[in-house]
Amino acid sequence: PAVGDVKVRLKKEYNNSEYARNQSMLSGSEWYTHQAFRAYNQALGRCVRHLHDYAAIFLVDARFAKHADAEKNKSMVSKW
Repeated sequence: PAVGDVKVRLKKEYNNSEYARNQSMLSGSEWYTHQAFRAYNQALGRCVRHLHDYAAIFLVDARFAKHADAEKNKSMVSKW
């Protein structure tokens, strides 16, 4: 989802509201991160469709190596 999209902005604002915090919902940025990694994992999964498929996937992105959240980011990528 595009970060500048109106629906995304409104959802992030809602998730940051006091009501959402009281309901133990993810913060707006946490929600957006989960949505981004869901889309990321779907894209990676298109390479492997069944048991006998194989692929080489290279993640060339600083967010997986030197970023402050590198370990968290790595943990959000599917392990299949």
